[in-house]
Amino acid sequence: MGVPLGSLGVPLGGLGVPLGGRPPWFPLVPKFSNSTETPYEIEIPLIIPLLEEFTRAPVTLGDHLRRRRIKLGLYQKDVAARLGVTTPTVWNWENRGSVDLRFIPRVIEFLGYNPIPQPEDLLEQPAWYKLVNGLALEQLGVAMGRDPEQLADCLSQVQGRE
Repeated sequence: MGVPLGSLGVPLGGLGVPLGGRPPWFPLVPKFSNSTETPYEIEIPLIIPLLEEFTRAPVTLGDHLRRRRIKLGLYQKDVAARLGVTTPTVWNWENRGSVDLRFIPRVIEFLGYNPIPQPEDLLEQPAWYKLVNGLALEQLGVAMGRDPEQLADCLSQVQGRE
């Protein structure tokens, strides 16, 4: 806790600080003049480096999420509210990269594009469809008109050959 300078015998007027105000030598907004009456021309170049998120290609879904959030000027809590999750969840996605399966469709909708490439191999497409739509095996089975156990066997064989 500070001690008022006036109580120490230091006159406040001697410091150039008016009571209850700002020092006259500290302007609220710095002003520079380029008029012919000013003998000096002051030019201060402002170089702001790009954030790392914009200089490297996004790899994970979390990278894509962070890039989109920053482009929109949103905080993690704003994104969390839009996606229906908590702020720490968004932090985990952005820093650890893995998004829970059930939230992938919401993240893709927030991004406005699908960053997960669709495989050309016909056997890999059910796994991709399941992933981007956040489906469980039972839901995928209903969507495809197939038995979930049969799909599980098919998907495990596809993953086993990679």
